[in-house]
Amino acid sequence: MPEIIKSRAAKEKVSWVLIGTALKGLAALLMNIGKKDPWMGRAIREFDGIYRFQNTDGKYFHYLVFHGGKVKVPRNWIGPADFTFTLHELPMYYLNSKPEHLLKMVFANKMGQTGNIYYLSQFGFVMSLVERYYREKKLKKKARARAG
Repeated sequence: MPEIIKSRAAKEKVSWVLIGTALKGLAALLMNIGKKDPWMGRAIREFDGIYRFQNTDGKYFHYLVFHGGKVKVPRNWIGPADFTFTLHELPMYYLNSKPEHLLKMVFANKMGQTGNIYYLSQFGFVMSLVERYYREKKLKKKARARAG
């Protein structure tokens, strides 16, 4: 975070703009992988779930919505979430983490969680498909390099 931004409140506001951008990037990434990977495509098509990411007091938040075969980060979502992640530290901590580390952060109490545990495990499953996709892509690249 640039040192020009001095107050914690201003840092948090800017951080939440970045969190929203990161979630939009994650949604686009999931949709892109879903077009290439049949497992991810099926997971996205068959799963509906609403995730809320919020700060400790709930002032700042974003939704990640799986619905109708799409993954979106809607601007003005109205309605309850199936699962809520409460970020207890400034969001910059989380932006430096990889998506697959999310469950580790939950279990280490760096992030609160409420809601139906099914949605937490489903989110973990989707993140494992992202990891699987990139691991296979890396292995194919190594195999091509050895063959070439």
